[in-house]
Amino acid sequence: YGHLSHWLLPFLRARVRTAGREHVPSDQPCILAANHNAWVDTPLLASALYRRVPKKIFFISRSRYYAALGAITIDPHHPSGVLSVAQERLAAGHCVVVYPEGGSNPRPWLIRPKTGIARLAHTTGLPIIPVGIRGTFGITPPISIVCFFVWFRRISLTFGPPLTFERIPAEQLTEQRLRTTAGRVMEAISKVCNKRVAP
Repeated sequence: YGHLSHWLLPFLRARVRTAGREHVPSDQPCILAANHNAWVDTPLLASALYRRVPKKIFFISRSRYYAALGAITIDPHHPSGVLSVAQERLAAGHCVVVYPEGGSNPRPWLIRPKTGIARLAHTTGLPIIPVGIRGTFGITPPISIVCFFVWFRRISLTFGPPLTFERIPAEQLTEQRLRTTAGRVMEAISKVCNKRVAP
């Protein structure tokens, strides 16, 4: 952030239309839940928020290659461990970004969410901010960057009103509750990204 905030993040910020940024709290940690169209979504989200939130923003990533950049990576042999790390970052006052679909999804609809977002919501009690990303393309970095620089494409980020859920110990969470909560989060994302949720 210290280096990128002087050149890259301001450039990206100027390229993207942003709405609803006031829904992101500036005085407490929160969890941001976004749809994920393309590789460039992550730096775009950082550019939209780095002046808003007081501390670093951490992103949960499936690829271990982004650990050097500060991402919270998922261990394929122990995937649930990523939630403990995310909780530590949140307890330290940072914001954490989660892509509930589990990875990039270029389809015109949202796919079934993972339940990790619901576990974080209930075990921390922190607000969930739905984020809608529109106009980005390309799963791989080269394609995503080329698409980003096609200036006639309109790119926008929309932050929706926060969702709050009852704080419940992890051992008391049922699969039904987790799926219901994850579904509510996806419905909120659907409203701000203009993608329908697939059955």
